[in-house]
Amino acid sequence: MLEILRHAAGQDDTPITAATGLRFSVEDRWRDAAKAAGKRADLEHIQVIDPDLAERESWLLGSALGQVVAGLADGGRALVGHSPTTEAAVLGLADLVVPPLDKGKGVLLVEDDGDYRVEPLD
Repeated sequence: MLEILRHAAGQDDTPITAATGLRFSVEDRWRDAAKAAGKRADLEHIQVIDPDLAERESWLLGSALGQVVAGLADGGRALVGHSPTTEAAVLGLADLVVPPLDKGKGVLLVEDDGDYRVEPLD
């Protein structure tokens, strides 16, 4: 799938690198918090239910996302899959809350001299 996306972006020669740090370290705890949040299982509600989990994991994921950003050339882009993990990583890196994303949707995280902003993607 990544090869297809890379080809569609016209970047066949760009290497694909897995960022293994962009995974929850305590998956079961996230599942429990999401279950407790019910239908409102977004990052903001999980922060209320288990603030330590949301803070620690967002920091860890944000650090991993920061490493990905730091490895990009000027004007470079990285594809980060849709998931609550992505939302937590953006919170940890940029202190910005991204609302839950539908499948196939994403945001553009823009870094400018250490400041971040999130822009919608159509």
